[in-house]
Amino acid sequence: MRLQGLVDGFIRPAIRTVLDGKHWKWRATLFVLALSLFRAFPSYDGLFTGYDLGTWQRALVQVDHPFTDMGRLFPDWANQHEAMLTFRITVPLAAHLLGLRRAGILIFQGLAGVVFLYASLALACKITASRKAALSVALAAACCWAGESGFHELRGGYFDIFAICLLVLALLAESPLLTAVCMLLAAFTDERAVLASPLVFLFAVTRSSRVGWRTLFGGKAIAVPLAIAAYGAARLYFTLKYSLAVMTGGNGLSVLSHQLNLVPLGLLTGLNGAWLLVGCGVAVLWLGRRYALAVSLLAAVALSAGSGLLVRDISRSVAYCFPAVFVALSVLSRHQSAEEVEKIAVWAGVISLLVPEYQIYGSSTPFWLPPFLFQIFRWIFFPRLVFP
Repeated sequence: MRLQGLVDGFIRPAIRTVLDGKHWKWRATLFVLALSLFRAFPSYDGLFTGYDLGTWQRALVQVDHPFTDMGRLFPDWANQHEAMLTFRITVPLAAHLLGLRRAGILIFQGLAGVVFLYASLALACKITASRKAALSVALAAACCWAGESGFHELRGGYFDIFAICLLVLALLAESPLLTAVCMLLAAFTDERAVLASPLVFLFAVTRSSRVGWRTLFGGKAIAVPLAIAAYGAARLYFTLKYSLAVMTGGNGLSVLSHQLNLVPLGLLTGLNGAWLLVGCGVAVLWLGRRYALAVSLLAAVALSAGSGLLVRDISRSVAYCFPAVFVALSVLSRHQSAEEVEKIAVWAGVISLLVPEYQIYGSSTPFWLPPFLFQIFRWIFFPRLVFP
């Protein structure tokens, strides 16, 4: 009874206040951002540790010279991440043109996190025509690593929020040209976006007004493979022309074998409660005998999420399959009632909010992202205790 009283007396009126009015999308974005930061607050004191300072020192080399062959500059195993940054030039180039350094890039990254949440909210509302469902999807987005990375990823050279945000903007864009541009920029932010491109393609197919095979060869759907082809051609051309170093170590089955114990938690942190939407979407397709689309969605998720298990930074890699949430949401909105879709979305948001947030990196101990009140307590009573 007390819980029901809390829901009826506080939670529902608060949600109505957020969702009512003309500018509800911005209120809802700031609302879910506040909830996510209260649930897991960034350890900003970690910015002054030797490790973080070292990552920024190396990352700013690329900001100063965006087209540096990072593989030759950092060939040793200790700087393996930096060696793979050669073609991840979107953010370094933008920072170079804007004259941004560490503080400016981190602010830019936080803004990208806000844009990601707003775009997720707007896209969910566009698909479902439900403000409540859109708020729930945005909450799920804010409370998984895809959304958390914009505020918790404080290391230099780890710009996943920009790539994931561009993937969502590619889903949201109406213009095929704008979709292709977003996909190309995402791929040049991190190559994991290429592995997520089949999900963007499937979203375009599920939203297409065409029927049959024609859904595959027009509009936004065709823009996705064209953008990825352009990325591959450009990367191959510059690699051959300038004999760029290609870093291939630090991934594969050998890496997976050393971190099998963290695979379940790593998969969970990538999407958290939003996996419920993906699972329900696949189930609806399968039960509706749309086997080709169901298998395609499963294969696309397996490609994006499965590849994340073959590298050390599992959470940030699995987060790239976030577009699967909107593919599933599109499927659900077409085959289920508005009330059922809304209910599934609410459960996805609630689960994401209640499950503690971790970052899974390699075979090391999972990194807990502590709540705001815990961080305040730590800063007052244990100022020397620094969370990673």
